[in-house]
Amino acid sequence: MVILILSETGWMAQTLVAAGWLGDTSNFPVWTRDPEGIGIIITYVWKEVPLVILLLFPVYASIRPEFYDLVNSLGGNAWHRFTTVDLPHLLPVLVESFLIIFSFTLAAYEVPALIGTTFPEMISVLGYEWFYGSSWDDRPLAFAAMVMTSLFLLVLTLIGYFGLSRRRWRAMRGDGA
Repeated sequence: MVILILSETGWMAQTLVAAGWLGDTSNFPVWTRDPEGIGIIITYVWKEVPLVILLLFPVYASIRPEFYDLVNSLGGNAWHRFTTVDLPHLLPVLVESFLIIFSFTLAAYEVPALIGTTFPEMISVLGYEWFYGSSWDDRPLAFAAMVMTSLFLLVLTLIGYFGLSRRRWRAMRGDGA
């Protein structure tokens, strides 16, 4: 969809040319297959924002309205409601969502291969080419790249887990949150 809508010959470029805002489709900015990865970013934002919203709906539904009333009765404003009620409930889900989406995005092959450039390549595309390329000498590079990516994601996940667990343990012991 990003290619069909945002490429130089896509729907948006054709619409702008038909409306007279652009003289030619070559004047449309390059958003797909660009070195900055704008098309990849747009694709993942388009794909993952609805997922995060769906993950946050149950959390918002579980927050008791009395918490907001308490903040209001103590003279809090919208910022206080967010920092004292919403954020403590949302933070674990946001950290988990970030880890899931970051892991998926870092290791995904299809979007960077379709929308990305040939240089610089994302690690997943490079690993795929090393593994399935014509040279057997590159296969160890593919294994090393994917193992290092997996170890990086594991360390990031452990940091997130222990960061969230530390607050939970402190709250359970009564040391404050």
